[in-house]
Amino acid sequence: MSVDLNLDLAERGARRSLGQPQPALRKSLAPAYDASADALQALAAVIDECVAQIAHNAIGLLDGDPALRAEHVHQLRVGIRRLRSGLRCFAGWAPQPVEADLDGLKALFTDLGACRDTDVLDSGVIADLARAGAPPVAWLAATSVNDPAALLRSEAMQHTLRQWMAWRWLLPSATQAEPGQAAAPAGEAARPSPALASPALHRHAERRLARWHQRLTAEARAFDELDEPAVHALRKRVKRQRYAVEFLAPLLRRRGTARYLAGLAALQDRMGELNDLFVARDRYQARLPDEPAAWFALGWLAARIEQARRAVQQDLLRLAELAPPRARR
Repeated sequence: MSVDLNLDLAERGARRSLGQPQPALRKSLAPAYDASADALQALAAVIDECVAQIAHNAIGLLDGDPALRAEHVHQLRVGIRRLRSGLRCFAGWAPQPVEADLDGLKALFTDLGACRDTDVLDSGVIADLARAGAPPVAWLAATSVNDPAALLRSEAMQHTLRQWMAWRWLLPSATQAEPGQAAAPAGEAARPSPALASPALHRHAERRLARWHQRLTAEARAFDELDEPAVHALRKRVKRQRYAVEFLAPLLRRRGTARYLAGLAALQDRMGELNDLFVARDRYQARLPDEPAAWFALGWLAARIEQARRAVQQDLLRLAELAPPRARR
C-alpha cells in the first residue's frame, strides 16, 4: 500500500491485534469543536473529520472486505463531497486552499462516480426491472479505469494526497482576524490569512444558511420548470445545505436544527433516488442500438422518473416551509 494512505496505522495495528483484519465501513460523524471556536478552529475540525472518512474508506477499498467495496466507494465519495462542501461553507471566514489542491480530489470523485453508477445499476435498477418482467440486456465489460483500488494507488492520486495533507498541516499557522474582518479570497490562500472570530462567526453562519435556504425555497416553487441539469445542480445545493448545517451545528440552536436536518436528509435521499433513475435511463439509452430490449427498461424508467420527480417536489416544498436554523446567542 502506498505510504500516503497509511494515515491510520495505529488504528490498523490495534484492529489486527484484536483479530479484526478488515477495516470497518466509516460513515460521516459530527465535527467536534466548541461553540466559542473561531472559524479557523471550526474549519480544522471539519476538515479532520472529512479526511478521516476519506482515509478510512480508502484503506477499506485497498485492504478490506470485497463485499463492502461498493459501500466503501460510496462513503469515500461522501467524504470528498463533504470536504468540498465544508470548504465552501467556510469560504470568506477562514483560509482556503488554492483550486489546484482540490483538482485531484475532484477527479477522484468523478472517476469513483463511474464505479458508483455501475454498482447502483447492478444492485438496484436491474433487479427492479427483472422483478417487473423486463427482458435481459447485455452490458459491456467494465474497463480497468473503473477499478477504485487502482485509482487510489495511482501516482497522480498519491501526489494529490501529499499536496492536500501538506496544506492541512499548514492551516494552524493562519492568524485570527478582528471580529467582522473578512478572510482572504480563495485564490490567495497560499499565504496565511485571517479567520473570523467567534461572535462574528455565529452571525455569519446564520446569515449564510438563511441565504442558501432562500434559494432552495425559490427552486421549490419553480420546480416544475427545472430541466435535468437544473435538478442536478439543485441536488448539489441540497447536499451543501445539509452538510453546512451539520458542520455549523455547534454554533446553532438545537431547537429546530434537528427537524431541519431531518427534512434535508429526506430530500437528499429522494433526490438520490431520482439521480439513480437518470443514470440508469442514460445507460439503457446507450444500449439501444445493440439491444432493442432496452426499450422496455426505458418505458419503465420514464414512469419511475415522473413519480420520483413528484416525490422530490413534495419534500422540497415541505423543506421550504421550515425555518433555517438560528445561531446561538
